Amino acid sequence: MNLNSIRNLLRISQPLLLLDAALVYTLGAGIAHYLGAYINAGIYALGLAWVLSLQLSAHYLYAYFAHGVSAGAHKQDLHPDGDEIDARLSKELPLWVGITALALTSSFTLLLIRSGAAAGGTYIVMSLIALGAFASALPPLRLADTVYRGLIPSILLANFVPALAFMLQGEELHRLVSMSTFPLTLLHYAMLLVFEFQYYAQDLKYERPMLLIRLGWQRGMSLINLLVLSTFLLLGIAMLIGLPNDIALPTFLALPLGLFLIWYLTRIAAGAKPHWGALKITAILVYGLTVYLLSFSFWTH
Repeated sequence: MNLNSIRNLLRISQPLLLLDAALVYTLGAGIAHYLGAYINAGIYALGLAWVLSLQLSAHYLYAYFAHGVSAGAHKQDLHPDGDEIDARLSKELPLWVGITALALTSSFTLLLIRSGAAAGGTYIVMSLIALGAFASALPPLRLADTVYRGLIPSILLANFVPALAFMLQGEELHRLVSMSTFPLTLLHYAMLLVFEFQYYAQDLKYERPMLLIRLGWQRGMSLINLLVLSTFLLLGIAMLIGLPNDIALPTFLALPLGLFLIWYLTRIAAGAKPHWGALKITAILVYGLTVYLLSFSFWTH
């Protein structure tokens, strides 16, 4: 395997989304810690390994079924990330990596069952995460190629993964989990929509059934702005109905970045030349900082 193949395998792995999963998983365990649960480090690591291996499997199987190439074929765009699969990367390699990751997921599932950490409700959450991941990646549904492309990962990562981390520590679902994760779902979806703008012209050319194509780029920008503002509005409402102030208030340190993102999108809508790299980094920082501040607050209080 040459260097280009290794590089492309890393791209298919989508390390940003893997880091995202690890971050929100830490948040879920942090909520359990805040509520007084004893954090079992072994179960914590096993649950995280389950999430990441499942995620890797879905990424590689999606790449195989949607964008696999045989030797000597032309390069193809690995949408939505815009990365290319090198022609020398065989079509079968993503399939075998995906199957290997799935086998690891199965092993981690058995270990969680034997440990006793996975109770009835935990099985349901794990099943929903797995079904959502594979419905997005595999035919015949392959929701990652539809208007639901950003919505499904946002629900899985921002809602279900923290809930799983929380429940694996022996806790019944608590309202603090939903209060913390529902706003993050909106912010995560806004981030993924920002990523899609760079490929808007390409999606339009190939008539891909994406949400931004149906909305139009101006309405799409307005939707992102609404999602960002709604995130912090929901966090404010959560404070009024029970989310502790010492947990929620630090997240508003990310609000200036959110307002900057809104301002930048407004400038682009008015005709300014976009810098896609800066736009994507800003969206990542808004989401990542918000999750980090929530997680840090739960772990340190």
